[in-house]
Amino acid sequence: MLIVNYVNIANVDYDMYRLLKKSVSRTRQKKADQYYFIDDAKRCIFAELLLQYSFFQKRGSLGEVQIEYNEFGKPFIQGEEGFLYNVSHAGKWVVIAYGDVQVGVDIEKICNEQDDMPINMFAQEERAYINEVMTIDRVKRFTQMWTLKESYVKYLGTGLSTDLNSFSILVDDIIKVKARSGIQENVKLESHLLQQDYYLSTCSAEKEVTMREIDLIDLIEFAHNKR
Repeated sequence: MLIVNYVNIANVDYDMYRLLKKSVSRTRQKKADQYYFIDDAKRCIFAELLLQYSFFQKRGSLGEVQIEYNEFGKPFIQGEEGFLYNVSHAGKWVVIAYGDVQVGVDIEKICNEQDDMPINMFAQEERAYINEVMTIDRVKRFTQMWTLKESYVKYLGTGLSTDLNSFSILVDDIIKVKARSGIQENVKLESHLLQQDYYLSTCSAEKEVTMREIDLIDLIEFAHNKR
């Protein structure tokens, strides 16, 4: 089973941020300090805190979480082949997807500016899917398509080395990936609209996906109890 945990951090004030910052690794704390905007720093801290929370959910004990990266920058926990994960965040949401198989997850806020949509980066089938509707629905479809493509690339773990035009996302009753070798039958994609203004998409070989919104107070209590 693939688990997707997501948390709304809109109500995290500066004092709460400073308190919870103490619960993550020194490496993560230093990374958060490098951000100019406090909202970016908050997402940075909560990304690791949600990882710790999810790892505890899976394992029943926290232990030492040592994060490593593959050659393309995809993170993994050293020595934990049964806990594969991917993290994304945008605006007020921080999300992690994890399970026993490789996974990619992406979340983006729907933007109302159609002029900013780099639709030329998409394949012909994807552009047709976006352009067959009008106005705000077109922007929604663009955001959905973007998160689906990002989740697939993150699932592959190849980063920017994979050209977004090298594959197509086919959106129907079942969302599929069409690569140069054909339809990727072993890949499952899902897309979810959160509170009408964010799209969250996942990609993995796992057929069963469970979505869980984590209450902010649960993360606060977790951080307090693990000290």
